[in-house]
Amino acid sequence: MGNEKGVCVVCGEAARGKPAIADFAIGFMRRARKTLGAKPVHTVCCEKCMPECKKRRVGFESAKRTYLVLAALLFFGIVGSGAYLGADNMGLVVVAVVGALVFALTPYLRYAPRFSQD
Repeated sequence: MGNEKGVCVVCGEAARGKPAIADFAIGFMRRARKTLGAKPVHTVCCEKCMPECKKRRVGFESAKRTYLVLAALLFFGIVGSGAYLGADNMGLVVVAVVGALVFALTPYLRYAPRFSQD
């Protein structure tokens, strides 16, 4: 499972490299490509791009944690301030949930997959 043929996520060239570990984001993109009728692409990272890919993954993980904390603060801030001011409106909860989802999903705009370590 070490070297597989596919498209490198960093340089975009057809190359042999380590395959991406399938997770939620990879599965979503594969389903989206299949639904749209696009040709399936096997995601790999070639050896020369692996250091850059590891840096991107560390940045993604850090951003994901930060934005999840911000999403929680936003949600509880909106709901808490509404409760403090005496508003018991479900619309406020919906706005809080949508805002928190936008914050929580923002890091996925710069998604960097994990790769097998063998």
